[in-house]
Amino acid sequence: MGFLTGMFSAVVKVALSPVAIVKDVANVAIGEDADATKSLLGSAMDDAEDAMDDLIGEGNGGLL
Repeated sequence: MGFLTGMFSAVVKVALSPVAIVKDVANVAIGEDADATKSLLGSAMDDAEDAMDDLIGEGNGGLL
């Protein structure tokens, strides 16, 4: 995944976090685990880290 793709993915996931919060509230109401928000934001963080790795050149040459 390239830098721009990774950052775009992270931004979209963060923008969707209110939906995940509502899903967690619904899950708690029916007695299930509330982990949608944690998973979504964790995935966004991973995407942002991968994008930065692509930018600074760790592993595959990068741009800088």
